[in-house]
Parts: sequence; structure tokens; C-alpha cells
Amino acid sequence: MSKPSQNEPLLVVRDLCTSFPSAGGPIPIVRSVSLDVHRGKTLGLVGESGSGKSTLARTVLGLIPASGGSVRFDGQELLGLTPRQWRPLRRRMQMVFQDPAASLNPRMTVAAIIGEGLRVHGLCDGRADSEKRVAGLLERVGLRSSDLPRHPHEFSGGQKQRIGIARALAVEPELIVCDEPVSALDVSIQSQILNLLSDLQDELGLSYLFIAHDLAVVRAFCDDVAVMQRGEVVEQADADTLVEHPQHPYTQTLLRAAGGGLGASEQVSKSASKQVSK
Repeated sequence: MSKPSQNEPLLVVRDLCTSFPSAGGPIPIVRSVSLDVHRGKTLGLVGESGSGKSTLARTVLGLIPASGGSVRFDGQELLGLTPRQWRPLRRRMQMVFQDPAASLNPRMTVAAIIGEGLRVHGLCDGRADSEKRVAGLLERVGLRSSDLPRHPHEFSGGQKQRIGIARALAVEPELIVCDEPVSALDVSIQSQILNLLSDLQDELGLSYLFIAHDLAVVRAFCDDVAVMQRGEVVEQADADTLVEHPQHPYTQTLLRAAGGGLGASEQVSKSASKQVSK
């Protein structure tokens, strides 16, 4: 197989379908969705709760089986891969979860949480090397190396999300799926996390699939946006065009729910992220 061109999207999803079994037959959750995530860019996936956003993300990452379609990452088809075939891809595709408290094991120290991926993928040479790498990751996301022996309950919500981001970064991924990473945080902290993600994208060339229900946040952070309703993508455009000139009635409804614009903290994030990504 020839190596994909750098101009081709990193992630290509075509006609993806996901259904959940039930006594009355399969229930379709994701319905023939197609989208692209370009290298070094951010695709926002927006819609209300229950629209299928998180199911789509987990299907893309191989955590939920697809019932049809195609998912290609860097030119490689993912659907149908065995767990053994998935293993080298796990480090290239990571996830940052919505609830930072629930996504961190309360029994593990920060050093163990972030260092787990290093050990699993053989990216460190013993405990001392692991702790050195984890200390560097903590400082990169705005925490201190002295936080290594602490446990998740000793941190604020925003700090826990920084730990989650450091865990994702540890295995040097190319794509990070951000599943509502700021919705559980205070507005002022949301801006800080968005700016951190933007800085990391600029520094490391990361690609993001950024899931949210708030179009204001998505406009602030994303290059392109896909709007999901009842498992289908009903509209796609670059972020500014979609917000300024929405075509689908559902997109218009989401904009009205967001107040038609950006709050003060989102304006800060928009300024920083556009400078980075453009």
C-alpha cells in the first residue's frame, strides 16, 4: 500500500453506521456519516445530547463496532481490524474525556496515570525514565513535576483535565478525540483548556476531532464544523461560514440556543486558536 499524501486528510470517515442491539432489532445510532479530519487541523462535531456524537467518536476509535461504512486513518482501513492489529494504532489515536474526574483512576498517582501508556507501548526505559518523561508532560500542560505522587482527588476540575491531556500526549499521538473536554468546567477554565489545546496543536502538529454541544465554543476553537442531528450529519462548513450563514434549521436552532454569538471567554479562545491554526 502506497503512503498517503500529506495533503490527504489524516482521518477519512465514509458512510459510517453504528447500531445497538435490542430485543426489537438493531437501533441505528450513527446513520451514514461522512467526514474528514485534516492534518494539523480541528474538526468540530456539534449537536445536542443523544445526537450520536460520542458513539461516532468511539466507533472511529474502535471502541464500539461499526455496522457499516469505512474509517481510514492515514490511509489504513480500521474497520475489521483485530485487537492485535489495533495495538500499534492505539498510541497514534488518543482521547480526552468529558468528565476528568471519572476518567482518572482515583487509586493511582499522577505518575502512574500518565506513565501507564509509556509502559504499555514500551516508550520508556524503566521507572526513572518514565518519571522524567511524565514530569516533562506535566510541565508542558501547566502543572508541576512535584505533582507526580499526588492523586486525582487533590486537584481541581481544570487541573484534572490537564492530567487527562498529559496522559493522551504521553504516547505521542497524531489524532486526539476531545469528547466535550470543557463542558464540565467553569467558563473561565474552559478558555484556559482551549488555549492549551491550541498551543499543543501548534507545537506538535496535532489533529483534533472536537466534540461539543455548544456552537459558540466550537466556533472559537475549530477550523471546520459538522452538525449532527439524530445520528446524521445535516450540515458541514468552515466554522465562521457555518455560524454566520447557517443553512439547516437545526443549525439555526443550535445558534439561537448559544445566544447567536460568543461569550467573553470564548472570544479569548477564538483569538488565540485562530492565530495558531491559521
